[in-house]
Amino acid sequence: MKKLLYLFAICIICSSCAVIYGDNYDNSKKIQQLHIGMSKQDAISIMGDKYIVESTSQEENGVLEIIKYYSQTEVPYLLHFLNGQLVLFNRYYPPYIPEQKIIIKQDKE
Repeated sequence: MKKLLYLFAICIICSSCAVIYGDNYDNSKKIQQLHIGMSKQDAISIMGDKYIVESTSQEENGVLEIIKYYSQTEVPYLLHFLNGQLVLFNRYYPPYIPEQKIIIKQDKE
């Protein structure tokens, strides 16, 4: 019984918040360390490497890359990089699309 208690205690101690909350569980704390103009590598070293490339495009001033950090407990964050430099970061709120009622009419013959 003692061995079982020790094993349980070790499991509790060794488990991390990432297991409970997911990889990006503290994005709101991490985002506070970012600043405009920092390199993409520096931003990723702060935020972590668990992100999704939302889009990449060739713009007038260079290559614009937008990456998204998802979290199970927080609203996702978008980081915008122009030529590898952070130019914008914000929370991502998807557009609201109101529910539409669709009625299909059948012809009576």
